[in-house]
This record gives sequence, structure tokens and C-alpha cells, in this order.
Amino acid sequence: METDAQILHGLLARAPWNIRTLAAEANRIVSDWGLVPISSAAQGGVTRRLIRYYVARGVVPRPSSGASVNATYGYRHLLAVLAIKALQSRGRPLAAIKSELDASSDADLERLVANSRRHHSDSSGDTIATSPLTARP
Repeated sequence: METDAQILHGLLARAPWNIRTLAAEANRIVSDWGLVPISSAAQGGVTRRLIRYYVARGVVPRPSSGASVNATYGYRHLLAVLAIKALQSRGRPLAAIKSELDASSDADLERLVANSRRHHSDSSGDTIATSPLTARP
């Protein structure tokens, strides 16, 4: 069975993405892994507008092909968006997240996101993991 970090790393082969596809991939992982920010202001889904906001704030790197409608986003962009949501799920504000992301390698971000997978409790009180992320075509 693949580890969460291996699953994330497997997405590398599917990059690059346009902003719409990047948002969809990020939303799928955020939802499947339960990376829900504590702050109600940050709880919305990952949208194209949110990604542009993160880029404008310098938390997510600029797309490699510029800021046009045809901009492409790579694996590092996906990891950054997921890391932001993971850290927000721990209550970290966006301002504090930027410096942490700037100092992190892709491997660091993979570990951070993989280790942030949240657990849910079923009605009996037992802790169960969220459904595993599976690769989708």
C-alpha cells in the first residue's frame, strides 16, 4: 500500500496544470484528506480566485508561464496550496505560513501534507482515517 507521501509524489507525473485543474486537484485532496482550516474565513474550497490571491500574496509561487489565462502550474504549486490548507487546519495564519513554505523543499511539503491527514470519529467514538486518496485519470 502506498504511503500518503508516495500518493502525493505520484501526482507529479500529472503536472503541469492550468489554474482550473490545479484548483480541482487541490479541492479533491483537501476534501478526501479532511484538511479543513479551523478559521471559518479560510474554510472555503480552493478556487481559481483563491490561488490567484495566494500568488499575489507571495505564499504560492508565480506560475511558470506568467500570469496570463494560459499560465501553467506545477507540482510545487499544488504542494504549496495543500500545505497552506494543512497548516490552516492547525490554526496557523497565512502570514506565518509564508515563511514556513519559503524555507521548505518539495519533500518537506509532501511530509507536512501527508502528516496532516485528519482523522474522524465514527458514532462509536473509534478513530477512523478518512478515505484514502486514489489516483484518478
